[in-house]
Amino acid sequence: MASINKQSLMAVEARMKDLMGRRTIAAKALCSKYALEQSLNIKKKQGTAQGAGFYWTNRTSLAIQGIRGFTIDEDDSIGFGLSHTMEYGVILELGKGRKYAVLEPTIKEVTPKFMEAVKRVFG
Repeated sequence: MASINKQSLMAVEARMKDLMGRRTIAAKALCSKYALEQSLNIKKKQGTAQGAGFYWTNRTSLAIQGIRGFTIDEDDSIGFGLSHTMEYGVILELGKGRKYAVLEPTIKEVTPKFMEAVKRVFG
């Protein structure tokens, strides 16, 4: 039976850390990809023409132009999110029984696909 020495264990540990580091970088890139894609998808659906709109009636197009995707990288958590930059984005999302909400429904819609992609990264 072969004996395992300290140097071999340290080499295995270094390889594992390297692999986890690469997978973490890949997962963060995936978060960035989803954040950008989903903000662009919302903008594409909504359109920017005065009066047109999938989610609400555009009056100035500022709300749709102000939708941003962002990545979350805190402690041991990574992910992505969407936000409004206009003050009245909160009203669009929460007012009128959430009739004009777009951020949370979009996140809920893509979460299963996103989680499958993350699982493939960490295989």
